[in-house]
Amino acid sequence: MKKVKYVLIGIVALGVIGAIVKTKKKDINSNKVTIEKIEEAPKKIEQEKKLIDLDNSKFWDEFDPIVKIRIYKMIEEKDCSGLQDEFNTTADNMDKLQSAGKSASRNIDLMDFLESQMNKLDCH
Repeated sequence: MKKVKYVLIGIVALGVIGAIVKTKKKDINSNKVTIEKIEEAPKKIEQEKKLIDLDNSKFWDEFDPIVKIRIYKMIEEKDCSGLQDEFNTTADNMDKLQSAGKSASRNIDLMDFLESQMNKLDCH
């Protein structure tokens, strides 16, 4: 399970780095490209930070930070299918925990959050 966790963290990290350092394929004066990259990268990071940082819900403390990043990326991209898949996975995990006699309150909180976001995006 830890190996899967580290692999997922690595994949997301590479995706974020790739999105920030994305190069343009057009033939442009290299001075413009350098200036543009330097000016745009902090703005992108700042915008992503703001969206995630606005939500200080306590239930996020119960999840790996990568879960929050992944979900907020789906919200930003209005990925209804991805959010629904996340909801279904969380529901399945909750069922497994409950059948094992464990608490699944964190899953309920996440499912409520996902349902709320899908409603805001008119996913249903």
